Amino acid sequence: MPGGVEALEKFMGRERSGKTRSFGEVILARRRELGLAQGDVARLIKTSIKFIGQLEANQRHPCDGTVARLAEVLALDRIELIFLANPEAQSLFQHHQAEASSTWKQFKQDARMQRAHGVNSQELEMLAQVTLMGDVRSTRDFVYILNTIRGVQPPEGTAKVSGRAELKRCLR
Repeated sequence: MPGGVEALEKFMGRERSGKTRSFGEVILARRRELGLAQGDVARLIKTSIKFIGQLEANQRHPCDGTVARLAEVLALDRIELIFLANPEAQSLFQHHQAEASSTWKQFKQDARMQRAHGVNSQELEMLAQVTLMGDVRSTRDFVYILNTIRGVQPPEGTAKVSGRAELKRCLR
């Protein structure tokens, strides 16, 4: 079963008219491909069948939590699906992404800095996601973000906290 970015790219493909598929069209097509009924999806994301139908018909706008749950259930990339549900948000991030991208490349290629701060591959993956937020202006910002997140993570061997809970604690 294809998932993540590949699945979303398949469903976001342009129609014959050249028009990009809407959020509703994407989740409808993916639900059908997976052989799920609206009731199945509604149950899995804890909402009503009527609401799923309204989303698929582009009659309702989902909150980010609903988009995240849909992405998980339908095996689609969460960030891409959020941008599809909120197309105006993508233009807000494009400017910041270009700046963050060059800073990220510089940080990612600086093996000396990574060794000095003990950055592991899992932390590099997490920092790659941070670049989507924008406002990362120097490589030292990545070190600051990493140390802040390390400070709120539980010690090894204790129960893990969800990424969402960690992010909420960091933003307080």
